Amino acid sequence: MKNNIDNPPQISGIDALYYFAQSGGGYDAFYMDIIEQIEDKKMEFKALNYTYADNDIIIKINSIDIKYSGAGRDGFLWFNHEFFRVGFKDSEKSQNIHNIRVQLNAVGIYTLGIKSLLAYINEEFLKGALLNERYFPVTRIDVNMFIQHNFNYLHKEMILSKKKDT
Repeated sequence: MKNNIDNPPQISGIDALYYFAQSGGGYDAFYMDIIEQIEDKKMEFKALNYTYADNDIIIKINSIDIKYSGAGRDGFLWFNHEFFRVGFKDSEKSQNIHNIRVQLNAVGIYTLGIKSLLAYINEEFLKGALLNERYFPVTRIDVNMFIQHNFNYLHKEMILSKKKDT
Protein backbone atom coordinates (compact mmCIF):
# COMPACT_ATOMS: atom_id res chain seq x y z
CA MET A 1 0.00 0.00 0.00
CA LYS A 2 1.73 3.07 -1.26
CA ASN A 3 0.05 5.63 1.00
CA ASN A 4 0.15 3.60 4.23
CA ILE A 5 2.03 5.22 7.09
CA ASP A 6 3.92 1.97 7.77
CA ASN A 7 6.34 3.16 5.08
CA PRO A 8 6.56 6.91 5.83
CA PRO A 9 8.18 9.25 3.34
CA GLN A 10 11.88 9.83 3.99
CA ILE A 11 12.35 13.36 2.71
CA SER A 12 13.58 16.25 4.73
CA GLY A 13 11.50 19.35 5.34
CA ILE A 14 8.22 17.68 6.30
CA ASP A 15 6.40 20.19 8.51
CA ALA A 16 3.15 18.27 8.91
CA LEU A 17 1.85 14.84 8.01
CA TYR A 18 -1.84 13.94 8.16
CA TYR A 19 -3.30 10.45 8.23
CA PHE A 20 -6.27 8.37 9.26
CA ALA A 21 -5.93 5.54 11.77
CA GLN A 22 -8.37 2.69 11.22
CA SER A 23 -10.22 1.96 14.44
CA GLY A 24 -10.91 -1.54 15.72
CA GLY A 25 -13.37 -3.37 17.94
CA GLY A 26 -12.34 -1.54 21.11
CA TYR A 27 -12.92 1.90 19.62
CA ASP A 28 -16.44 2.52 20.97
CA ALA A 29 -15.32 1.94 24.59
CA PHE A 30 -12.21 4.05 23.90
CA TYR A 31 -14.39 6.90 22.56
CA MET A 32 -16.88 6.65 25.45
CA ASP A 33 -14.00 6.94 27.94
CA ILE A 34 -12.96 10.18 26.21
CA ILE A 35 -16.53 11.56 26.41
CA GLU A 36 -16.79 10.60 30.10
CA GLN A 37 -13.49 12.29 30.93
CA ILE A 38 -14.58 15.50 29.18
CA GLU A 39 -17.91 15.51 31.02
CA ASP A 40 -16.21 14.78 34.37
CA LYS A 41 -13.85 17.74 33.88
CA LYS A 42 -16.75 20.01 32.96
CA MET A 43 -18.67 18.94 36.08
CA GLU A 44 -15.55 19.47 38.20
CA PHE A 45 -15.14 23.02 36.84
CA LYS A 46 -18.84 23.77 37.42
CA ALA A 47 -18.67 22.41 40.98
CA LEU A 48 -15.80 24.82 41.66
CA ASN A 49 -17.73 27.63 39.95
CA TYR A 50 -14.81 27.96 37.57
CA THR A 51 -15.27 29.60 34.18
CA TYR A 52 -13.45 27.45 31.65
CA ALA A 53 -12.73 27.14 27.96
CA ASP A 54 -12.46 23.89 26.01
CA ASN A 55 -8.65 24.05 26.11
CA ASP A 56 -8.74 24.05 29.92
CA ILE A 57 -9.94 20.45 29.74
CA ILE A 58 -7.03 18.03 29.89
CA ILE A 59 -7.75 14.32 29.72
CA LYS A 60 -5.59 11.20 29.73
CA ILE A 61 -5.51 8.71 26.92
CA ASN A 62 -3.36 5.68 27.79
CA SER A 63 -1.63 7.76 30.52
CA ILE A 64 -0.78 10.56 28.05
CA ASP A 65 -2.13 14.04 28.79
CA ILE A 66 -3.90 15.71 25.90
CA LYS A 67 -5.71 19.05 25.75
CA TYR A 68 -9.26 19.21 24.39
CA SER A 69 -9.72 21.88 21.75
CA GLY A 70 -13.42 21.38 21.07
CA ALA A 71 -15.78 19.78 18.60
CA GLY A 72 -15.12 20.60 14.97
CA ARG A 73 -17.68 21.19 12.24
CA ASP A 74 -16.48 17.90 10.80
CA GLY A 75 -17.97 15.97 13.75
CA PHE A 76 -14.61 15.21 15.33
CA LEU A 77 -13.59 16.01 18.90
CA TRP A 78 -10.14 17.60 18.54
CA PHE A 79 -7.23 17.34 20.96
CA ASN A 80 -3.78 18.89 21.01
CA HIS A 81 -0.53 17.44 22.22
CA GLU A 82 2.79 19.23 21.95
CA PHE A 83 3.84 16.90 19.12
CA PHE A 84 0.56 16.13 17.34
CA ARG A 85 -3.14 16.88 16.94
CA VAL A 86 -5.80 14.17 16.88
CA GLY A 87 -9.52 13.99 16.20
CA PHE A 88 -11.97 11.31 17.32
CA LYS A 89 -15.55 10.92 16.12
CA ASP A 90 -18.55 8.87 17.14
CA SER A 91 -18.39 5.67 15.07
CA GLU A 92 -22.15 5.88 14.42
CA LYS A 93 -21.86 9.27 12.72
CA SER A 94 -20.42 9.84 9.23
CA GLN A 95 -19.76 6.16 8.74
CA ASN A 96 -18.08 6.77 5.39
CA ILE A 97 -14.94 8.19 7.05
CA HIS A 98 -12.40 6.80 9.50
CA ASN A 99 -12.99 7.51 13.21
CA ILE A 100 -9.48 8.79 13.99
CA ARG A 101 -7.56 11.60 12.26
CA VAL A 102 -3.98 12.41 13.19
CA GLN A 103 -1.76 15.37 12.32
CA LEU A 104 1.95 15.24 13.13
CA ASN A 105 3.25 18.72 13.98
CA ALA A 106 6.66 20.05 12.96
CA VAL A 107 7.89 20.24 16.57
CA GLY A 108 7.14 16.53 17.05
CA ILE A 109 8.62 15.55 13.70
CA TYR A 110 11.85 17.46 14.31
CA THR A 111 12.10 16.45 17.99
CA LEU A 112 11.41 12.70 17.72
CA GLY A 113 11.59 11.99 13.99
CA ILE A 114 8.67 10.70 11.94
CA LYS A 115 9.14 7.00 12.68
CA SER A 116 9.51 7.50 16.45
CA LEU A 117 6.56 9.89 16.59
CA LEU A 118 4.38 7.46 14.61
CA ALA A 119 5.35 4.63 16.96
CA TYR A 120 4.54 6.82 19.99
CA ILE A 121 1.10 7.71 18.64
CA ASN A 122 0.10 4.38 17.11
CA GLU A 123 1.65 2.02 19.69
CA GLU A 124 1.22 3.98 22.94
CA PHE A 125 -1.33 6.76 22.57
CA LEU A 126 -3.92 4.93 20.41
CA LYS A 127 -3.43 1.56 22.10
CA GLY A 128 -6.76 -0.23 22.37
CA ALA A 129 -8.48 1.86 19.70
CA LEU A 130 -6.89 0.52 16.54
CA LEU A 131 -7.62 -2.37 14.24
CA ASN A 132 -5.00 -5.12 14.35
CA GLU A 133 -4.40 -4.72 10.61
CA ARG A 134 -2.64 -1.41 11.26
CA TYR A 135 -3.88 0.57 8.25
CA PHE A 136 -2.92 4.27 8.24
CA PRO A 137 -3.67 6.02 4.93
CA VAL A 138 -1.76 9.29 4.48
CA THR A 139 -4.04 12.15 3.42
CA ARG A 140 -1.66 15.10 3.24
CA ILE A 141 2.00 16.05 3.68
CA ASP A 142 3.20 19.65 4.05
CA VAL A 143 6.79 20.03 2.90
CA ASN A 144 9.08 23.03 3.08
CA MET A 145 12.14 23.74 1.01
CA PHE A 146 14.73 26.45 1.06
CA ILE A 147 15.58 28.04 -2.27
CA GLN A 148 18.37 30.51 -2.74
CA HIS A 149 17.12 32.58 -5.62
CA ASN A 150 16.26 36.24 -6.08
CA PHE A 151 12.60 36.58 -7.03
CA ASN A 152 12.63 40.40 -7.24
CA TYR A 153 11.70 40.27 -10.94
CA LEU A 154 8.27 38.79 -10.14
CA HIS A 155 5.17 41.01 -10.16
CA LYS A 156 1.75 40.11 -8.79
CA GLU A 157 0.33 40.05 -12.35
CA MET A 158 2.64 37.10 -13.09
CA ILE A 159 1.11 34.90 -10.35
CA LEU A 160 -2.01 32.84 -10.98
CA SER A 161 -4.33 32.20 -8.06
CA LYS A 162 -7.73 30.64 -7.47
CA LYS A 163 -8.64 33.68 -5.40
CA LYS A 164 -11.29 35.81 -7.07
CA ASP A 165 -11.12 39.60 -6.98
CA THR A 166 -14.19 41.08 -5.35
